[in-house]
Amino acid sequence: MKPWAFWAVLALGALVYLPALNAFFVADDHLILRRMQEQGLFGIASTPGTLFFRPLTSALYYLDYRLWGLNPLPYHLVSLGWHLVCMVLVFRLAVRWLMGRGHPPEQSGWVGLGAMALFGMLPAHTEAVVWIASRADLTACALGLASLLCLLSASERGKWNLYDLLAWLLFGLGLVAKESIALLPLIALILLGGSGFQRWGRALALVGVLFAYMVVRTVVIQGVGGYPEGMQALQQPYRLGVHLAGYGLQMVSPTVLFSFLRDGVDTTLIALTVLGWLLWGWGLLKARGTLPKGWGLWFGVVLLALVPVLAFQPALGHPLNSRYTYLASAFGVIGWAMVGYSLWRVPTARYGMLLLVGVYAVGSWRMASSWHTAGEIARSTLQSLLEASPSEPVWLISIPDHYRGAYIWRTSLGDAIALFAPEVRQPVTSLSRFTLRLRPEVAIEYRNGVAQLSSPEDLFLKPEGDTAYAEWQSAVRKMEGNRLELAENFAEGRMLWSFSEGRFVPVR
Repeated sequence: MKPWAFWAVLALGALVYLPALNAFFVADDHLILRRMQEQGLFGIASTPGTLFFRPLTSALYYLDYRLWGLNPLPYHLVSLGWHLVCMVLVFRLAVRWLMGRGHPPEQSGWVGLGAMALFGMLPAHTEAVVWIASRADLTACALGLASLLCLLSASERGKWNLYDLLAWLLFGLGLVAKESIALLPLIALILLGGSGFQRWGRALALVGVLFAYMVVRTVVIQGVGGYPEGMQALQQPYRLGVHLAGYGLQMVSPTVLFSFLRDGVDTTLIALTVLGWLLWGWGLLKARGTLPKGWGLWFGVVLLALVPVLAFQPALGHPLNSRYTYLASAFGVIGWAMVGYSLWRVPTARYGMLLLVGVYAVGSWRMASSWHTAGEIARSTLQSLLEASPSEPVWLISIPDHYRGAYIWRTSLGDAIALFAPEVRQPVTSLSRFTLRLRPEVAIEYRNGVAQLSSPEDLFLKPEGDTAYAEWQSAVRKMEGNRLELAENFAEGRMLWSFSEGRFVPVR
């Protein structure tokens, strides 16, 4: 393998995210910034009553806040840096694992390069890389992969050694970045070579680290934590299978699936992706019996890596929650590359693999562009409130929730006002959310107590959060699709605002 190929792939992995580097803060980014501003080092997810225990993530956000303040560009550069680190770790993990099993260095290097290329281009990673609030997925993945690399190095040396200690430390740090790597001990058990102490001893040592983490977590946040809706999903096992299928679909999707047959470019990308996988699969059928040993292990590890997030529902038509596939895909691409190397001499398979990487690169660029647009909508809606400086409480009929799968506001408009528009002293309440599934030019047309979205493809959503839900119950009589009907006489005496051309505008 040529060194220039490694650097070219790494550069391409950075280039596809170029459109989002100057994107404005969106959604939970504002919540995190405000917590850092008001509560300091451990402002999020490490105090009693919180859902999660992620002190390392909180500390890293605080470092960002102290260094960059409210400038989004450095935050995006740091996230991109973590992604590039993960790309390198995927490369190193593939090379180390293959060479440890007797594969030639040249072959191992090309397999690692293929895995690195696909991992860097997957559009499903856009949410994790571009959304600042999902930095924990990048950090935990990097620390988890680094821990596995140390375990492989320790296993090669036989007895307990310094690499074991480093593996435990990295795993512990990964857990306090995000608990999604909790099943790393099982993954290590599968991937480690040898038998007896070589496998079971080191895997059990990681279980000990996990147990210590759970004890500390329970003491600090005074409970197990986690989203309540996650427990509901666990009580309905069939939903876990549906979620698994959804995440699998997200991992291989090149763009927003909702846009199929609605957007020409996206439809073409989806068609080319299907063609790429068919060509790859045809080559796989033709080469049956000549595949490298161990390739199937990596696809099994994908399932293990997804288990901790199966309680959370993915969006089938959009890449919402696709950040949860980040760690799992790091293993899947290695299995894909192992098979790909053995099929490289099969023309159909080779063309399919090259087509997939190219289509995914274009898809990632387009998704990164969507996040930039979402950031501009967040900036312009915030600016519209600041410029108007309302003299009485504002009631927003609805706020844009996401654009083509890129979050805009969710529940963080109030935090953004406190950070970027403190001059707006009057309360601002949103009665609902609405989607921008394919285009940002959607407007809310309001007349005689009825609001309707200008796009038939979009719809109104209930607000998130308990406090907003109480307002919604009293203010909204009926909500169906892209039509929302306010309660009788609700608008009388209130400053009611709509949405048009990317801004909030008063309707009276």
